Amino acid sequence: QLENDIFKKSGDYPRNQSANQTRQMINTIHPRTGASIRLICLVLDLPRSSYHQAAEPTPTQLEDVTCAPARVRRLMMERGLRALQPKNFIPTTSDGRADCPSPNRLLDQALPEQPNQEWAGDITFIPSSQGWLYLAVVIDLCSRKIVGWSIAGRPGLATGSGLAPPSGKPFALSI
Repeated sequence: QLENDIFKKSGDYPRNQSANQTRQMINTIHPRTGASIRLICLVLDLPRSSYHQAAEPTPTQLEDVTCAPARVRRLMMERGLRALQPKNFIPTTSDGRADCPSPNRLLDQALPEQPNQEWAGDITFIPSSQGWLYLAVVIDLCSRKIVGWSIAGRPGLATGSGLAPPSGKPFALSI
C-alpha cells in the first residue's frame, strides 16, 4: 500500500531527486500514511540521512566550510581582501648591539691552572610548549664545571637577576 502511494507513473524515483524534493516527498507521505520517517526511508530504499540532509544547515555546519585554497584566493581577490600574514617570532640572545660585541679577552691566553680563576658564560634559547625559554650558563674554564645557570622567559631575566650555582647559593652576575 505504501509503495503504491509513493510511486505514480508520473513520479520520479527518489534517488533521482534532489535532497529538497526527497524531503518534500517524505513530508507528503508521512501525514497521509502515518508511517514513521524511518519506515518511509526503508521502503524507498533511502538512507535516513537523505531526509535530514535537506534540512537547514546548523551554524556549526556553516562555519566548517571546506574549500580549496584557490577558491579562497579567488573570492578574496574579487572582494579586494588581502590576508594579513603573522610575523614570525625569532628569538634573539642579543640586545641589538651584536655589531659591536664585547671583546674576547681570553682568546690569546692559556687555560687557567686553578679553578675559579676565569669563568665564561653563554645564553641560548630553547623552544617549549609555553614559548621560548632563555638559558644562561656560566662555566669555570679550568674544571669545565657549571658554576651557575638560570632559565627565564626573557633574556634579561635569565642573565641579570642571579644564577643558581650547583652549591645552591645564588650569586649576581653582570654581563
